[in-house]
Amino acid sequence: MEYKKIGNTIAVRIYKGEDVIEQIKNLAAEQNIKAGTITGLGAAGSVEVGIYDTAEKKYKTKVYEGILEISSLVGNLSVKDNEPYLHMHINFSDEENKIFGGHLVKCVIALTAEIFISVLEGEINRKLDSTLGGYMLDLK
Repeated sequence: MEYKKIGNTIAVRIYKGEDVIEQIKNLAAEQNIKAGTITGLGAAGSVEVGIYDTAEKKYKTKVYEGILEISSLVGNLSVKDNEPYLHMHINFSDEENKIFGGHLVKCVIALTAEIFISVLEGEINRKLDSTLGGYMLDLK
């Protein structure tokens, strides 16, 4: 991974074989980012996505492998237990241009990913909402 800061934006290039989530978390920790938005695109070889089952209060996941074009990668960056926390969604297509998407669990890059992080001033934390079964933005 390499990156360049321009104002409150960080342009990021993630290399072949690297995991998007892992790299952005590392960058957020290194740069002490406590709140931000994330957008990107690229080409992946393996993507794990989930959909939240509200009845069971857990994600059901599926892994896709092959030539995968990332058409949209969006999300936000906050803090949970004093660590960077990412909430990201992805849309991607396979070789037949079938589109898939969901909550991003893991994304290993096959060629490159180009990501932009808009860093917000301040800090946004996550707090457990036991009724929903997940960590939600704490905006108080």
